[in-house]
Amino acid sequence: LVVLIWGTVAYRISDERKSALGIATQQGQNLSSIVAEHFSSYAGTVDLLLKHLRIQWTRDPKRFADAVAFETGIRRDAFPVQVSVIDAQGRLAYTDLTESKESPFLGDWGQFKVHAGSEADQLYVSNVKGRASGKPSIQFTRPILDRRGGLSGVVVLSVSPEVLTRIY
Repeated sequence: LVVLIWGTVAYRISDERKSALGIATQQGQNLSSIVAEHFSSYAGTVDLLLKHLRIQWTRDPKRFADAVAFETGIRRDAFPVQVSVIDAQGRLAYTDLTESKESPFLGDWGQFKVHAGSEADQLYVSNVKGRASGKPSIQFTRPILDRRGGLSGVVVLSVSPEVLTRIY
């Protein structure tokens, strides 16, 4: 009788464990699907912003700061921590960081090299520590192409990881 009771208890525990693992697996899949969809949506929004800012830069680099200020005002929820432009020689041509007074060389930077080594107009996403800000960030970049399709710069939007993690 004792063996039968312990056998029944062991079977029930095993069955409940399998059920709990199934539920946990399903919840994990649901959560990862939500996170992936959110990041994809966020990346799409940032990519549109990158394209818009790239157009502003190619039209008039001297008024680019005004375009950034305008975009900051209308896109408060999705706006990045920092906007930068790197010129074709790899120098920082623009940053909206007020404390940055120098124009560092960023030609050896991985994100710049990706665009310099490719003629494709594509979004590139990376997780780095910003040289200008010194803070960890998720950086979205797009090349600025000249009329012949050559690289004339890279526009960069740096987003704090907290922008994405606070949602989760």
